Amino acid sequence: MKSKEIRLGLDLGEAPFTEVLQKSKLTGPMPRISHMIILTEIGQFDNKTKQLLEQSFNRTHKK
Repeated sequence: MKSKEIRLGLDLGEAPFTEVLQKSKLTGPMPRISHMIILTEIGQFDNKTKQLLEQSFNRTHKK
């Protein structure tokens, strides 16, 4: 972890890993956190990142 980055952990199940959507390397998260995105600038928090965050939220908060 570096002081100039945010590691956003996501529960995306079996979604494929990509250059941006990486396998979670976070220490101490819940086991369901399967993926992460490393953000280093505000421009990276784009619509795709927001969609992934919403998808993760919906998986975690099933009714």
